[in-house]
Amino acid sequence: MNPDTKQKYWFRARRYGWGWTPATWQAWVLLLVYVLVLAASAILLLSGNKDKSTNFVGVVAFILITLSATLLLIGISMRKGEKPGWNWGDKKEKS
Repeated sequence: MNPDTKQKYWFRARRYGWGWTPATWQAWVLLLVYVLVLAASAILLLSGNKDKSTNFVGVVAFILITLSATLLLIGISMRKGEKPGWNWGDKKEKS
């Protein structure tokens, strides 16, 4: 494959364990947006409600937003990242 047309991954596979590590500015922006969405929804939905029924609705809405945002983050990471798998550090050839 031509190096100019090589796909650049937003997330690279972690060196140890399973998952991804941000590798580009796009990945860092995505993570920042994810954190801001969770923080804003927590502030708006979970703070200051004394009424139990309103608080219950806020908690359910927060859980749904958290699940949705997390699934979206995982989906984008799978699409824009290297194939995940269990990694145990650098694999060195034994001579």
